[in-house]
Amino acid sequence: METHRSVPELTKFYTYLAGKGLMNERTAYARSQAAQQVLSVLDAEEREDLGNLDRDAVFRRFVNKNGQRFTPGSLQTYKQRFNSALDEFLSYARDPAAYKAPTAGARERTRTTASESSSGTTRTMSRSVRQNTGGLPPGLLAYPLPLPSGAMAQLLVPPVITQADADRISALVSAMARALAVKEQE
Repeated sequence: METHRSVPELTKFYTYLAGKGLMNERTAYARSQAAQQVLSVLDAEEREDLGNLDRDAVFRRFVNKNGQRFTPGSLQTYKQRFNSALDEFLSYARDPAAYKAPTAGARERTRTTASESSSGTTRTMSRSVRQNTGGLPPGLLAYPLPLPSGAMAQLLVPPVITQADADRISALVSAMARALAVKEQE
């Protein structure tokens, strides 16, 4: 039994997943928002059946219309979230009774012992992480980071970092913000 595959149904689907605790609220929101942004380029008729979309063509339309608002990294994040959102939604739409929500066990988890936490030794990072799949040195993890300004940042780090590494990254980002603020004032 297939359900309706429209943009409003996709939005309701992610609200349902988050509300029932079947998906992390932030993940559901990020996927839903990315999909809505990309799908905003569709006309009314196209918005009614997402199952027959040429995803690459739709994403190209989105980039042509909005590409200058985003960095290349943000566009990659939008594309990944858009495709994930559609895959998950269309899986549900094909057969809601057979749908299996992503499980918490499928996500990587940070596991640190009390002694590691208190001593500041290395920690394995994992929240909202993707393995690097190309274009960068191997072994990096990509952390998408939505900013209050609405922009999307992406932090690339090795899978294991120390507190000193994190402090250095934080200091660098703070220095960059100060330098950009001075440049804007000039």
